Amino acid sequence: LVVAKSGRYPYFLQQYGQETWNVAAGPIITERDAERGVLQGNNQLDNGFFRARWDRATPAEQQYLRAMADDGDAGGPSSEIAARLGKKPQSLGPTRASLIAKGLIYAPEHGIVAFTVPGMAASASVKSRRLAGERTISKTRLRNVAAHIGCFDDDLNRLRRRGASGVAA
Repeated sequence: LVVAKSGRYPYFLQQYGQETWNVAAGPIITERDAERGVLQGNNQLDNGFFRARWDRATPAEQQYLRAMADDGDAGGPSSEIAARLGKKPQSLGPTRASLIAKGLIYAPEHGIVAFTVPGMAASASVKSRRLAGERTISKTRLRNVAAHIGCFDDDLNRLRRRGASGVAA
């Protein structure tokens, strides 16, 4: 479970493994321990790993990242990102180059950009909605985000029962 949810990304594997070890009651790790470890690992990643990357980007670069999020982690055409932003692709060249230099995105092929780490699209998408003032996330959208970052329905229900802000039914 931990390996699958990590997307085989070494840092995520380490974070999930550490959190799983921390929540386990004894020397035997159960599947439930792994589920809780992944959930807590996601919280750590959101507040550290993803936030550090987000904070390195300028406001214009964050806007570009939010526009990229619609294509998911695998990325999409630079021209479509420019269209979403209402700009010409050439005008975004410096922004794109800066994001590549910072290691936040890369160009897997000519005219295509993608995030360098799994889950960054979901993270940027959530940040975009928060900045737009969206107070809640629909259940469908939450499940889509959860699929990217490895949350579980029972953990989401627990958050709802605790009254976590932004979690709608």
